[in-house]
Amino acid sequence: MNHITITINNIPSKIKERIIKHFFKKISLVGYKKISTQCKIPVIEFSNKTRIWVLKHEIENPTTV
Repeated sequence: MNHITITINNIPSKIKERIIKHFFKKISLVGYKKISTQCKIPVIEFSNKTRIWVLKHEIENPTTV
């Protein structure tokens, strides 16, 4: 399995405070959310089963590790 490192450009501070501790634990890509007929966005799951999704313009270019 390839490990991909991503950087999120902007996270609101309230959300950042709640999820920052989970960024250093296991994070999985669990699927995609379809927000329009032309756009699917990744859904990320943290170790405590919390799921978030982010828009592509909020993510910098991913790099494979």
